[in-house]
Parts: sequence; structure tokens; C-alpha cells
Amino acid sequence: MTDVQLTWGLVALAVLAGLLWGLSREYRSRLRYSVLLLAACFVLLALPQRQPWMHEAAVALAQLVALHVLSILLFRILFHRFGLPVIVGDIVVIAGYVVIVLSLLARIGVNVSGLIATSAVLAAVIGLALQELLVNVVGGLVLHADGAIHQGVWIKSEHGIGKVRNVRLRHTVIETPDSDVVLIPNHALMKVPVTILSERRRHLVRFRIGAAHRPTSVIRIVEKALRASAIKGIATDPKPECVVFEAQVQHIEYGIFAWVTTPGHADAPLSRVLSRVYFAMERAGVPLASIPAVLHLQRTKAAEDHETMATAALRQVPMWRTLTHEELQILGARLKHLHYAPGETIVHQGDSGASMFVILGGSVSVTLAGKSGHVEELATLEPGSFFGEMSLMTGSKRTASVIALDEVECGELEKHDVADILMRRPELAQQISDLLEKRQTALASVREKLRNKPEAESKSDLLALIQQFFGISKPPAEG
Repeated sequence: MTDVQLTWGLVALAVLAGLLWGLSREYRSRLRYSVLLLAACFVLLALPQRQPWMHEAAVALAQLVALHVLSILLFRILFHRFGLPVIVGDIVVIAGYVVIVLSLLARIGVNVSGLIATSAVLAAVIGLALQELLVNVVGGLVLHADGAIHQGVWIKSEHGIGKVRNVRLRHTVIETPDSDVVLIPNHALMKVPVTILSERRRHLVRFRIGAAHRPTSVIRIVEKALRASAIKGIATDPKPECVVFEAQVQHIEYGIFAWVTTPGHADAPLSRVLSRVYFAMERAGVPLASIPAVLHLQRTKAAEDHETMATAALRQVPMWRTLTHEELQILGARLKHLHYAPGETIVHQGDSGASMFVILGGSVSVTLAGKSGHVEELATLEPGSFFGEMSLMTGSKRTASVIALDEVECGELEKHDVADILMRRPELAQQISDLLEKRQTALASVREKLRNKPEAESKSDLLALIQQFFGISKPPAEG
């Protein structure tokens, strides 16, 4: 190879190394060595008086640069996308080193074959000196051949817990849940038991409830809340399960078995599980505490505040604006206060129901699912908004799903809460049917877009449904 050819080859390698340098910071640490070799090549070529061995040394250095740059391009960028392990690139680089060194020795006149034949003692000395390195290299090859520990799996050993980044010739690189990077020598990893964590790992969460509440009721409430809608980081199959662990005089200890789908990061999903349990038990009037007396001391004042807030919220609902102040106070006292955790489904599309909800705090998303499975978000409701009025007034199934976007406080009115008022004032049925007809028309257009069968009733049909549902007598016909 002439100096001109070598120079142009070095320029091409320098351009390629520059492109890789700018492509990602990940490759810069490996390219620094190549940059130093390039600089040494140019220095050797720039010397005014060179010995023949200097040219051969420059050629060998250029070959090393090409080996490093091409290994990054091929094994780190191109072939890596097809799942080729990093260890393959390491093996190729080591083999390339051997070939380049032997080629250099041959070019400068060294009898390579004779050197190999007469260097048994030297090989033994080098082998003893590099014994630990060789053991790690063999360990890396064994781990790669076994295939159980590979990139992307989570492992647990006495060295810690983490996600395997890659298996190298000398060590295995893992990233801990705290984002620390740990290098474990391959031979050390082969000497200790290693647990390969499943993508779905069962965890146990414990909580206590006062002994006055029946375990069967508590388990039913908890499992219903956990299975009603998906929890981020928790598997839906197997389903979360609630069991009794210990029964004491003042409290009963329960446990929830939940399958976490984020290995190494179980804290946040389990926190969402406990949050879901807290809100479900609060709605059921079963607090997570073993001292009920403290709760009852503040009940009267809290109830008064809730009734005042509820009355003000109901006054903003169009279908109740014609009620008198006394009637609003009656409904406000009957409004049942409920709290929902973020991500929890308040009502499911297609479920039966005979109640409506008024949002007192937080926000919710109203979604409609089509027959094809496509879900359309209809609206985001803020405090003062309401939903479920059609089910309350007609007993029809829920026409949409409502999901809490954050912590939501809402009030629920059921059929028996409004029945006596409607019986005393039958004309309210006409006014309410007018409002319901307008809301149903807007919902029908979205349902038709999703290719659902429209279910909106006409104004007269809605009035008849309300009267029939509440047993309201129709006014006599005029004439």
C-alpha cells in the first residue's frame, strides 16, 4: 500500500469516525481510542525520514482504526437491530487484533510460523498472567451460548438486581432500578445462583380494616375495585386477589396479591393498588383505620360542609334549577359523596344503573366505545358538570364510560332520592325530558360516527319513560 492510498484511507476513516461521533454520545468513548490511533498514523506519515517499519506500523494502526470503526458501524448499529449479541462483535474485534498483529510481524520479516511453534513457554506464561481474563472470556461465551441471560431480561443475584444491558466477553452489564450501571465479571455471575425475573411478578400488599366489618364484604369491595379497570403496571390476568392474613380483636389484616408487569419498579404500581383500595373502602364507609371513634367525632361538621357544597353544586345542574331552595337542600342532604382514584372507572358503558353523578372536585373523561373496539373521547368534565342523568330518570343502561383523570370527588343521586319530589311535582318530568332529549341528540351523532345503533328516544318517548319509571300519573288530556 502506497503512502497516497494510505492517506486517503485514513481520511475516509476520519470522516466515518466523525459521523459516528456526532451520531450518538454512546459511541464516543469507544471512538476516542480510534482518534488517537489516527493521529499516530498521520504523525508517522508526516515524518520526513522514515524507516520501512514505520510505514508498516502506520498500515497496522490504520487497520486497527478500520477494525474499531467498522465494528461500531456493523455490530453496534446495523446488526444490533436484528438482535445480534454484542459479544459477537467483541469476538470479531479480538480475532481482528490477532490477525493484524501477525500480519505486521510477517511484513517486517518475523517468522510467524516458527514463532508460534517455539512459543509454548511464552504462551504458558501469558496464559497464567491472563488467567482471570480468560476465565471471564470463557464465562461470557458460556452465558451467550446458554442464552438465558441476555439483553433486556431482569436478573437478581447477590450482586444486586437489574436489567441486563448486554453480555460482554469480560463482564455482564446491568442497569439497576436506580439507573446505576453495574459491571459483573462473568465468572462471578456463573458461581452464584441467579434469578431471572418474570415479566409478571407476584407481589403482596397488606392493609388493615377494623374487625367490625365482615371479611367477605371487604374482600368483595376490594376485588371489585381492583378488577373494575386497569391499573398501570398491574396485570389484568392473573387478576388481583384479596385474602385474609390475620384476625385480631380490633382489626383484621388483609393481603392483596397483584402481578406487577414492571420488573424492578414495583413501588409505583403497588402504590396505585393501595390508592385504589383506599378510595374503594372510603366509598363503602369502611376506613383504613382501627380507631373509628376519631372519625365519628368530626362527622357532624363534615356532613354540614358536604351538604352546603352539594346544594350549591346541584343548583348548577340544569335539570334541578327549577327546584325550590328547600327541595335543593333535601337533595343536597341525600347526595352520597364518593371519591375515586386516578384512572378508576366511575361508570362502565353498558352497565345497568339508576343514578346520576355531580362532579364536586377533579376531572373525568367521558368515552364511547364502538362495536369495532374503537374508543372515542366525548368530553372532559370539570367540577360542576354532571353525568348519568339518563340512567337516573329512565333506568336505561349507561351510554358511555366515565374515567377519573385525577383524584375525583363526586356526589351520587339515586332513584329513591328524587322519587318523592317528582311525585309531588309531576311537571318536572316534562322539563327534564326536554333537557335529556337535547343531550341525547348530541350523543347520538357520535354513536352514529362509531357505527353503533342509535338509541336516542324522541321527546315524547323520553317523557313516557320517565313517567313509567317513577310511576307518575299522566295528566288528563285537554278537551
